Amino acid sequence: MILAFDYYDGPERGLALYPSGEGVRFSSLGDSKSRLFRAFELIPIEGNWWPQIKALQQAEGVDPPRRILLPSEGGETLADLESGVLQASAVGQFVGVGSPDLERISISPVTQEQLEDLRKLGCSPTGFELAHQMVKGRSAED
Repeated sequence: MILAFDYYDGPERGLALYPSGEGVRFSSLGDSKSRLFRAFELIPIEGNWWPQIKALQQAEGVDPPRRILLPSEGGETLADLESGVLQASAVGQFVGVGSPDLERISISPVTQEQLEDLRKLGCSPTGFELAHQMVKGRSAED
């Protein structure tokens, strides 16, 4: 399941959840020129996020649960959840490239330095290209 904090033509920033309740904080690093693919920063975070997600689903009146949850603006439940996700301790760092809806994605581990370099590029085509090279296993100099 994906909770989108920001959404354009797919989630731009949010929380992806495993059935176990473990979560991955994600944000867009840029789109391909065709806009068919998006690069993401993926940060696995500590915690079991299902209780907060279930509370948000109840507050939103979402039944049955959807694969992508787009909460309405505002609300204390959403604000608390987003704050918790942003403050949660990271347990790894990856970049991924795939469909804008995160349905199909290939990932690669990255160093903190590589991730910071990608963030400096903003959400841009250059950010997408660099992340794509990392996922394919090539350096930026290749």
